[in-house]
Amino acid sequence: METYTRKQVAEMLKVTQAYLASKKMRDVLPFYKDPTNGFITYEKKIVDDYIEAKIEAVKARYFS
Repeated sequence: METYTRKQVAEMLKVTQAYLASKKMRDVLPFYKDPTNGFITYEKKIVDDYIEAKIEAVKARYFS
């Protein structure tokens, strides 16, 4: 399974890491927390699908 770090996802979405940790985003983008070190990762496919859906929504709204 390929993953992104919280920092990578925050940079891709142009949001802060704190925003990703907020309740609103936890419901949208599930994450995995490593029980041994507490490191947060996001599954690449889920993040990529989320970004693609956002792009499609913008295209539908402004270019249809």
